[in-house]
Amino acid sequence: MYLIANLCLVQQVSATWYFLVVAFSLPLANICLSSRVIMGDVAGHFETSYIYGLCVISIGMLLYLRGIALRVPSQQGPDVAPTAATINTTESPDAPK
Repeated sequence: MYLIANLCLVQQVSATWYFLVVAFSLPLANICLSSRVIMGDVAGHFETSYIYGLCVISIGMLLYLRGIALRVPSQQGPDVAPTAATINTTESPDAPK
């Protein structure tokens, strides 16, 4: 089931989102495995670095989402090369208007 969910995530969204979900799940799994509520007597030792890792990854995800929101609508992706129709060679962007 886990492998099928991973395949669906990569197919439907992107490999970038897959990487972000996996990166987010690792510190979350550590927190869950060290919780006595979830694991009972076999719970592991809780480290504060689990919380720090979760915070760092959450901040990274928010910055990534912010970057997507700020992307220029005419861009279709990082691998799209400019074409002759999109390049204006008669006017410099630094030229006064």
